[in-house]
Amino acid sequence: MKYILYILLFSASACSPDNDDVLLEKESSLPAPPEPVTSKPGASKPGTSIPGTSEPGSSDSVPSYSVVSDSVVSDSVASDSVVSYSVVSYSVVSDSVTPEPGSTEPVTSEPVPSEPVPSEPASSEPASSEPASSEPVPPVNRNTANLIYTETFENPNLDLNPDLSDFYLEEAATNSFKLDENIKRAGATAGRFEINKSDPEIWGGNRTEMSQAQSTTQEEGWYGFSQYFPDSYISDSTGEVIGQWHDKEDVGETASRSPSNTLLTADNRIKWMARWDADKIMDSGFTDGLVYIDLGPIPKNKWIDWVIHIKFSHTNTGIVEVWKDGVKVIDRINMPNAYNDDNYPYFKFGVYKWEWGTSASQRNIYYDEVRIGNSNSSYDEVKPSGSPSI
Repeated sequence: MKYILYILLFSASACSPDNDDVLLEKESSLPAPPEPVTSKPGASKPGTSIPGTSEPGSSDSVPSYSVVSDSVVSDSVASDSVVSYSVVSYSVVSDSVTPEPGSTEPVTSEPVPSEPVPSEPASSEPASSEPASSEPVPPVNRNTANLIYTETFENPNLDLNPDLSDFYLEEAATNSFKLDENIKRAGATAGRFEINKSDPEIWGGNRTEMSQAQSTTQEEGWYGFSQYFPDSYISDSTGEVIGQWHDKEDVGETASRSPSNTLLTADNRIKWMARWDADKIMDSGFTDGLVYIDLGPIPKNKWIDWVIHIKFSHTNTGIVEVWKDGVKVIDRINMPNAYNDDNYPYFKFGVYKWEWGTSASQRNIYYDEVRIGNSNSSYDEVKPSGSPSI
């Protein structure tokens, strides 16, 4: 039996953006149009979605959510066992993770992209203001046999032919993606992802994202990448998705669902969102659970190194571990974190915005050192070059 906690929903405008919130009541999300699935030689090309996003087989909208206190709450899962968890955000204290009081933050919806247009070189972001440093050193014990995908943006032809990447590019304009030699984490170049309010929309929003092929997804995996936010990146209350693990609905199931796990920015802070539901066939966008974790303010003009370990599960066997610059900031072990689907979520990175505020009409973000490892991989095998070991 499921225990459902009914709570009064507040509008997104009334929610505090700085903390963490768990919603155990079935949570609604706005419906999004279905997205076509395209194919790459040897693999299917996935669609798109976000904290409220839709994909070929999922949806794109994010609801308002309500406040739950910092006390421990419980929710039953499909097996009728009970999983308990606390509502917390995380702050770094030396090398430990310290819980802080939780609160709420809104999510929004995202639609899905269409087949991309080949990109061309575009204007580059001003040179990095980071102090000069030596070339990052790659890990000596990286076992490439455990890596499913690697993108270090070192192929000079990616500008004109992004399909040369292991990932599938979703973009709407010729200035959406380009290589940049002034701002990079390692090697000669990094990938620059741009969206503008005036760009043509892709399934209801502006996005430039690279996506993992759905045919390569697994129950458990390791993900490593570096992100760079320039001074021009201003995040308002409407939010942006900067990384997502997108789900594909089963046959006969609603496509109106948000991604199960999302890395997003809002009000100049970085947040993690996780959703889960035990229903085998979901007939709406409502979910059993929703949690937001505040990961701190957006650092500008410096690289952030992320390593993420996920075992997807709608029961109390799920795992989400996240390291930011070598420090563990999320440790959700034996907790649900996904939908009860036949297929596992696929990873997307870049930037997606479903609604614009008044603070800025453009977003630029840089990515480098992107790797996906299988269940036999490890932190050291996917971590960006130069990132600390643990």
